[in-house]
Parts: sequence; C-alpha cells; structure tokens
Amino acid sequence: MGALLIVLSLFGGSSNLAEGMQAVQDFRAEEGIAHLEQAKQEGPYQYEDLRLLYEHLAVGFAYLNRQEESLAAFDMLLSLDAGYVVSYTLSPKVTFLFEKARTIAKAQQPTQIQLNWPELTDVDRPLPFTFEVVADRQSMLKQGLFFRRLVGEPSFTFLQFNLAPLHQKGRLELPPQALDAREDKFLEFYFVGLDATGNEVLRWADSQHPRKLVLKYTPPTPWYKRWWVWALGGSVLAGATGAVVYASSYETPSLLKGDVRVPW
Repeated sequence: MGALLIVLSLFGGSSNLAEGMQAVQDFRAEEGIAHLEQAKQEGPYQYEDLRLLYEHLAVGFAYLNRQEESLAAFDMLLSLDAGYVVSYTLSPKVTFLFEKARTIAKAQQPTQIQLNWPELTDVDRPLPFTFEVVADRQSMLKQGLFFRRLVGEPSFTFLQFNLAPLHQKGRLELPPQALDAREDKFLEFYFVGLDATGNEVLRWADSQHPRKLVLKYTPPTPWYKRWWVWALGGSVLAGATGAVVYASSYETPSLLKGDVRVPW
C-alpha cells in the first residue's frame, strides 16, 4: 500500500495518438494505425484517451478489412467500457464488426470492482474500505488510486495501492478525517484502476460525480451526565435508604425493595 500522495501525476500527451486519430478520421487507415500502434507504447493514458486509442485502432483495422485485429481492438475497448457505443454514421464495415464484438462481450462478465465501507462513521475514527476485483476480462487491473476530500476542501488527494488478486479482498484504511471537527462532515471519494503501465483502465465515480459519505460528530458528554457520577450518587442513595429501613424496623430486612435507575 502506498503512502499518501498530495499532487496528481501528470499524464503525458501523445502526438502519435492525436495524429493517428486524425489520420483514421481522414480515411488514411494505414498511416493512422502506424501512429496508433506507436502510441500504445507511450502513455500512460487517462481513461478517455485510452478508449479513443482502441476505438480508432479498431476503426482503422476495419477500413482495411483486417477483421480479427479490429475485433480484438473493439474487445479491448469494451473491456474498458462495456457500455461504449460508436457513431452510427461510420461505415458498415465498422458498425458490423462493432456489433459482433459487443455480442461477444455481452456473453462475458464486464470488468468490475466492488467497494465497501461502513454505513456510519465518526469524524474522529479511522475509515476502512475494502476493494474486490469481481471481474477483469483482460487481466488489466493491477493498482488503484483512491481519491478523497472533505466537502469544502479545494482539491482531492489520493492514495495509490496494489489491488488484491481476482476475487480476493484488499483493505484500505483512512486515518480519522476531521479530528478537530465540531459538526458533521461529508467525505467525497472516487476510485481509478490502473494497469501495469499506469494507464487508467477503470473508473468508479469521478471528480465531477463523486460518492459521498457522512462523518458524524458526537458531542462529548457533560461531566454531570457521565455514568460514573450517577452510579456513585445511586449507591449513596441506596445506602441511605437501607439505613432508614433498618432503624425503623430494628432488624436487617431480607429484601430491600425499590429501583435505582442509572442513565447511560
């Protein structure tokens, strides 16, 4: 598990990616594929750019009637995003292969990660999360980035950590998030999955639509309401009652009736 990182890494841009996409869009498929194959060796890429890379590779291969390579690229695209769609205005060569790839992909479980966390957590308590890779069609998921911030903070910070193997649970525990808080706080968070080379291959929520968790603030109990104060007072009262009963009956009673209520 990695240490807390304060500044986001800068994902490098790729001229090969941009030139390859443009060439495919201009129907210069061979030139485009050459750039895109080179771009695959570059990166790492953000999630959106990686999807565009494989979409344009698949389209370029389809234009050249290289169907198996086109299907493989479309399959990678659908592993990244099972709900991805291509434009219906593209050539039937492309849309036919994409529909074939989508039919194959639908028969398989999409890449998925499951996150769990407590339903209720105090602001001054550690916050545990568990991560489980439920399905990984291309065996891509290797590391995770867990982004978090309290509502009102200007930016997210994140933890980078290794993911547990498929179907095994890994644990990530955040330290108390607001030790000095005097009111409820809201934690925003999201998750990004990375492959072995650092490409973003999965997103669970995002910075624009993060998940939220309430961190409860519980005021400290005033000293006069603490259990030991009332317990001590109750003991004195019970002792005084026993003395009164003994004095009035001149013998020790076998049973002293009455209730002593201790508020918790």
